[in-house]
Order: sequence, then C-alpha cells, then structure tokens
Amino acid sequence: MTVEAITAAPEPVAAEKAQPSAALRWFLLVARLMLGGIFLYAVFAKINYPPGNFLSFDLGNWKLALDIFAIAVNGYGVLPDWAVMPVAYGVPMLETVLALLLISGIGLRWSATASSALLLFFFALMTRAYLLGMSIDCGCFGPGDTLSMKTLVRDGLLWLLSFSLACAAFRVHRLSPQRAQSPQRT
Repeated sequence: MTVEAITAAPEPVAAEKAQPSAALRWFLLVARLMLGGIFLYAVFAKINYPPGNFLSFDLGNWKLALDIFAIAVNGYGVLPDWAVMPVAYGVPMLETVLALLLISGIGLRWSATASSALLLFFFALMTRAYLLGMSIDCGCFGPGDTLSMKTLVRDGLLWLLSFSLACAAFRVHRLSPQRAQSPQRT
C-alpha cells in the first residue's frame, strides 16, 4: 500500500461519522421553534395588556402595557430610575429579535447562546428576588405572573432548554461535513 492510499482511506469514514444524527437535528428544530415561540408569546403577553390590546394597534395602549411592564422591571430593585424605562422597552424588542432568529435558524449557535445568557440573567434576578422574599410580579409573561417557586422552576427549565439548544447547535456545527472538509483556520 502506498502512503496516499493509507491516508486517503479514513476520510470517507470520518465524514460519515461526522454527520449529526437525525435525533440531534430533530431536537434542534423542535427546541428552536419551541423557544422562539415562547419568546414571542412572552412579548405578546407583555404588550397585550389590557387583554385584546395587542390587535388594536393603538400605540398609546402599547405604551401603557410597556409602562406596566416597567413596574415589574422596577420591582426587582436593581436598576437606577433612569434605566427602568429603556430596559422595559428594550426587553420585548430583544426577545422579538431572538425569537425571529431562533425560529428562522439564522445564526442559531449565537442566537441560542444569547438566549441562554438572557434567560440565565433573568433567572438570577428572579432567584435573588425570591430569596429576598420580594412579593413581585416576575414580568415574564405579562402582569399577574407573581414570582414563586413555580415561576423559578419554569424559567429554570427554559434556561435548560436554551442551554441545551446552544450546546447542540455548536455540536452540529462542529460535526458538519462542510466544516470537516474545509481547511482549518488558525
């Protein structure tokens, strides 16, 4: 056997093994659609106050809904007064962008990582408030969503889903045949 034959033989086998499994691809699809849908629902719940407001397309009502969300944001007691409104207006926009990226699958590794970071940050704030005995709305899914052990478990599971999605997206990227065949960058 020649040296070329010995070194060339493992490549097709390595490329076949590098294929992500069907189960992993299904998990990516289901998890990103689920997480993206949950983010969209969270935005809808924040803006749809009072109920039916979302479809009115009345910007005054949307402002009222976001002002009510600002009360939930302020309830955590971690932001200076000047930052409450920008955060209350920015969080739904960020959640919308992340939802659209997750659902479309564009930049999945990075959108899943950003979602994980955001959900971990929210979870940390909620845990802090819960441990301090604060009786506040969590603000996750609109007014009336009181902070409790149930909300902590729910948001912890959302973070776990998001983190698993990010890990899976990086794994699929690492295993992709296109990446295996392209020259390594240093």
